[in-house]
Amino acid sequence: MDNDIQLLTEEANELSHILNRGNIVSAQVQKMEPYEQGFSGASLLRLKVLFADGQQWSFIGKKADLKERMVMRTLTEQGHHHTPAAYCENLTSDEAQWMVEEDLGKQLSAPSNRLQWLNKVAAALAEIHGNNMNRGKEMA
Repeated sequence: MDNDIQLLTEEANELSHILNRGNIVSAQVQKMEPYEQGFSGASLLRLKVLFADGQQWSFIGKKADLKERMVMRTLTEQGHHHTPAAYCENLTSDEAQWMVEEDLGKQLSAPSNRLQWLNKVAAALAEIHGNNMNRGKEMA
């Protein structure tokens, strides 16, 4: 597990530079509540970090298959604000590997104006898919 934490800390440092947050000086695993574990069955953990400027933040470590790691890298490079930014050094191995993602915080319930919320979700999905339409041959 210590090797996993070291790898995730290195990946978190790379992602923090992509997000212009600076250098990480320390990191520790923080407990996640059962409701935060999601439904995919993937291994997840929260990595709480301290930056050189004294700010604290956290990242989510997730064991993901190659396709998910590649998709998340593409969406991050495209600068989407509808998905968490993600980073993984290993984009070759078919087996599940750790990647690090922005920690977007606790899930909030849908707003009371459900139609307005659904319209925002539909617009976000349309932007993601529209930006990648007919690009399948560019992706592994």
